[in-house]
Amino acid sequence: MTKHTVLVKFPVREEVKKTNKFFEFIDGDGFDKVLGKVTKGLFSTILFLGIPYFFYVLVQAFFMG
Repeated sequence: MTKHTVLVKFPVREEVKKTNKFFEFIDGDGFDKVLGKVTKGLFSTILFLGIPYFFYVLVQAFFMG
């Protein structure tokens, strides 16, 4: 019977620091700012692209149909 060794790699302090910084970002004010900008961008995209397309569909339905 052969013996096998198992190597267990524990997180290095640098990895733990990166993880902690990531969790602090998500839990902190930075994530709220990023999410707010993304939401504003998506809303602007809907307004500037969605409403003109809706009018185009209405014109096609009533006048060309």
